[in-house]
Parts: sequence; C-alpha cells; structure tokens
Amino acid sequence: MRLRAATALALAGDASKAQKLADELNHDFPLATNVQDSWVPTIRAVIKLGRGRATEAIELLQPSNSYERDYLPAYIRGQAHLVAHDGTAAAAEFKKLLDHRGIVQN
Repeated sequence: MRLRAATALALAGDASKAQKLADELNHDFPLATNVQDSWVPTIRAVIKLGRGRATEAIELLQPSNSYERDYLPAYIRGQAHLVAHDGTAAAAEFKKLLDHRGIVQN
C-alpha cells in the first residue's frame, strides 16, 4: 500500500511526502529486492523528474532494468528520456510496454 501511495504522491507533485515514504520503505525493507531495485528508485526518479532533473531520474532507474516486467520504471524512464530530448531512447522504453501489453492489467 505504501509503495503505491508514495508513487501516487510523487506523480501528484507532493515530493516531500513521497520522499518520506520512500525513505521509510527503504528502511523497512532493506532486503526486499523489488522494493530496493524497482519501487524506491522509481519513486525517487519521479521526484527528480518533477524537478526537471531527467538525467538523474534515468540514473536512478538503472537498477530497475532487471525488472522489465514492471511497467512503471519503463514508463518513467520513457518520460525522463522525453524530458531529456532523447526521443529514440524514449521510444525504446515505451515499446517495452507495447511489447508486453499484458503486464498492465490493473
């Protein structure tokens, strides 16, 4: 629940609350690989992207490359590449979503 709440807060632009939850998740789940390599970096990347720091957002999402079944990191990476004016890289990220349409079932 906190994972999605933190992501929603970051996407809504409430960086301080999102960062607080990301820090809590980082502390509470130090051995949860998906939390450490996908969720927390994605939340932090959304915060960076909201601040116009696309390159930093892309860097934060590097650990999530091994979780390409998670649609959100790929989507946020695509958005960050668009902000960084790299349409080719953005298209590659969005293509991952199109190639695996079934992963976004909720």
